[in-house]
Amino acid sequence: MRQRAVRDWPGLMKSTTARAYLDEMPEPVFKAFVTPHLERKVAGNTLYFTRASIDAWILAGGTPGEAQTPEDLMRMLDDDDTDRDARRHTGRA
Repeated sequence: MRQRAVRDWPGLMKSTTARAYLDEMPEPVFKAFVTPHLERKVAGNTLYFTRASIDAWILAGGTPGEAQTPEDLMRMLDDDDTDRDARRHTGRA
């Protein structure tokens, strides 16, 4: 029986490669929920993400944290705006 070759993933990945590494994750999901957790490197005009940071995200549960859906993210942003307004009116920073 012939074994299938395992892909040797690079230490630095462009967005397309990183999404392939994450089982062909859709680009909007990757940008909104994954990239905030990743270490970025720039070489020339190209943005790369480190494999180590992608692996760390996976080991941490591979979830976006509190914001599981776009609706959750919008709710978090709305709550943050409300908190900021309350701090401004009470004089707290």
